[in-house]
Parts: sequence; structure tokens; C-alpha cells
Amino acid sequence: MFDFLNKAYPFDTDLRNSLGLGSGMGIGIFLFILFFQPFELNNADFNNYILTIAGFGGITFLMLSLARIILPWGLRELINIDRWNQKREMLLLLLIWILNSVAFSFYLAYVGRVQLSMYLAFKIVLLCLVPPV
Repeated sequence: MFDFLNKAYPFDTDLRNSLGLGSGMGIGIFLFILFFQPFELNNADFNNYILTIAGFGGITFLMLSLARIILPWGLRELINIDRWNQKREMLLLLLIWILNSVAFSFYLAYVGRVQLSMYLAFKIVLLCLVPPV
């Protein structure tokens, strides 16, 4: 049943594709939060509101860059790209999801000055599921 996890999976090492994916996801998260407003931010000034929302896109870009570019480049000996398989890819995507969710929560609590609740945490986790998927 779990044989598909050990199948070879090509790790994309192209810098241009990784940066394009990260910036596209960051812009997509920014636009989603701007239009649908899943979080009620307490910013009266529109410029600060836009900058706060842009921070979510920046966090997404940084987390994807960390997991897709910096981590494999820095840990070349530990991460053998030739032996990359589905299981390792799923663990990397899980790492992206967890790091992005934690970063969004801290950013929303300390920069956005929003009181966190379980419902809000659920919305954050659901929103942060978009980049791995």
C-alpha cells in the first residue's frame, strides 16, 4: 500500500521556477486576503492595512524560498536529491504547511493585533494549506 511513497520523485532544483512559484503563491495569498478578508485586522489607515496584508504574502514567499531553495542548498549532504522520493516530498510540504501556519499566527497576533481563537486558527491552517497543495 505504501510502495508509492518510495517511488522516485524529481526534486526541482531550478532557481527560476522556485522563485516564480514562491512569488506567485505570495501574490495569490496577498490577493486572497485582500479581497475575501478572512481576518479582521484593526488598522484604520488603508496604507498600513495593505502593508499588513502584504506581510502575509511575504511570509509565504519566504517560507517557500526557505524550503525549496535555501534548505536544499545548505543541506546538500543530508538531502540527497538523487534519492528524493514521494515520502520526502510530502514531509517537505508538511514542513512548509506547519512553518507557514505558525508564522501567520504570530504575525497576525503581534503585527495585526488580532486576538487569536480556535476558529481563527482553523482559518489560518486552512489558508496555509494552499501553498503545499
